[in-house]
Amino acid sequence: MSLQYDAFISYRHAPLDMEMAKKVHTALETYHIPRSVQVKTGKKKMGRVFRDQEELPIGSDLDNNISTALASSDYLLVICSPRTPDSYWVCKEIETFIEMHGRDHILAVLIEGEPDESFPKLLLTDDEGNPVEPLAADIRGETAKERNTKFKTEKLRLAAPIIGCTYDDLKQRHRERMIRRAVTIVSAAAAIIAAAGTAFGIYNSNIATQMKQLADEKSELADEKTRLADEILAEYKQKQENQSRFYAEEALSLLKAGNREDAVLVARAGLPSPENDRPYVAECENSLGKALYAYDSGNRLRCDRIIPHSLTVRDIIRSSDRDKLVVIDSGNKVYVYNTEDWTRILEIDPALKELNYTTKTVSADADETGIYVITEKGISKYDTNGDIIFGNNDLDYINGAVLDADGRVLTVASTDKVAMIDADTGKLLNMYQNEEEYSFMGTKLCVEPGSGVWVIPHYEHEAEHTYVSLYDPEDGRIAKVM
Repeated sequence: MSLQYDAFISYRHAPLDMEMAKKVHTALETYHIPRSVQVKTGKKKMGRVFRDQEELPIGSDLDNNISTALASSDYLLVICSPRTPDSYWVCKEIETFIEMHGRDHILAVLIEGEPDESFPKLLLTDDEGNPVEPLAADIRGETAKERNTKFKTEKLRLAAPIIGCTYDDLKQRHRERMIRRAVTIVSAAAAIIAAAGTAFGIYNSNIATQMKQLADEKSELADEKTRLADEILAEYKQKQENQSRFYAEEALSLLKAGNREDAVLVARAGLPSPENDRPYVAECENSLGKALYAYDSGNRLRCDRIIPHSLTVRDIIRSSDRDKLVVIDSGNKVYVYNTEDWTRILEIDPALKELNYTTKTVSADADETGIYVITEKGISKYDTNGDIIFGNNDLDYINGAVLDADGRVLTVASTDKVAMIDADTGKLLNMYQNEEEYSFMGTKLCVEPGSGVWVIPHYEHEAEHTYVSLYDPEDGRIAKVM
């Protein structure tokens, strides 16, 4: 049977983040709920709060203890600093908690930096991607004293939703409690002074001795605190070194698998930088050098990334906005990739003709509005989910096409016709007949940048010179160039 937690604290394992996570943990578990609030909410005392003190190695899944604690926690508290958005595990814990419980029970604790640089992206948008402002306690301060002063009241902002009351409820009760305590202390002090009277002089020497002993003990405690802090920092640095060595090994594995770009990023993550104060580990520099081919003589061809396909790749097209890569294989299947992270966005299977032969895919292209697939039988445009936006079968025996991204026009050539098609709607705008005796060689079709003039070559078996026809989108053929 798993334990039930009031809250789960997620934080980056850096010195200040660890210190504040421990402070939040202690404050919540030891918080005494005022009697009037107990009556109002029915909650008698604060429950357990989960805080993992070990930093996990990078991997694909949370371990069983973390997953179980997240599932058993009513609230997620995220300690936020400029280091937090780069923490793989903090982002993973937020994502997992949202899947388990939704977003309503997530509280942010801002300890350093500005919100836009310290809150992970998952806390700044809702499920539809709309910007939101997370519920947060602000305990930022230049010194530990300033942070402690703000924390005395901001801890109430964290405790209130967990208890089930408002911040004002706890703030009012906290103020009343402080007033009663101050009155009690002042009254007790006055009584002592009145009773002590002349006896104060007799005990003055003893008090001085006791004060000196207290000062000595305080000094010893400060020294012990410094020693423990040094030990924690040394242990933390050792964990960072181990993590960097893991990064180095992972970078070499990614490079071996043909994923050079990610190998560079992983190796860099293990090295010190202005944004990443961590110890230097030589293995990471070595892995980065190999990923950058820094020691390569240049005599061998190397690839940045391997994208495997089942069949031979016949053609590769990069969209004009450079955001997508379109691949056609020898089986006439079309693949679309996101060039930012090289994930496969879409696969488009070829249409079947009689006797289960596939329709030839002549060409393909993409822009920000969709993916264009041109076959020998017609033109289709798809969205990134694979749904048809339009289909156009006004031309047959198509042997080439080109997308004029600036004009939003698709130019298509068959053996004896050339057509202009609206790239947004699929509507046929103009069509012109081939005026030469030789058919169009549409696979070499192109559009002159800026002018919109179509340049279409003709295929002539026995001609000594090849030639092209120039077409204006409005006026049709305007020239023949040998």
